[in-house]
Amino acid sequence: MSNRIAVGLDGSGAGSTAADSAANEAELRGAALELVHEADGLEATLRELPSPWEQKHPRLAADARSAIGQPAVQVLDAGSGAALVVVGRRIRRPALGARIGPITHAVMHHATSPVAVVAHD
Repeated sequence: MSNRIAVGLDGSGAGSTAADSAANEAELRGAALELVHEADGLEATLRELPSPWEQKHPRLAADARSAIGQPAVQVLDAGSGAALVVVGRRIRRPALGARIGPITHAVMHHATSPVAVVAHD
């Protein structure tokens, strides 16, 4: 298991909240942070993606990769061998109880590394 924390980003506030939690945990553990972002075809975006977390955590080594294909598979691939995989979950209050999205569900059930699910509004 490597000293690395992987986090899935989808461009929403949810991904940002999950990445904040992952960056805090990476700094506490002295681990590298790997941001997995939905593919948008902009290489410059990938280079700039880690900068908000690197500015907040100057000792943090962060890298980004583009997820091409099914997002859940890409997060699972990035999380393979990681010390922790972090995903977000929107807080929903349906009549039938709390629910998670399909990516979070897949990561929770198929990850080979520990998973942290971060709730957000």
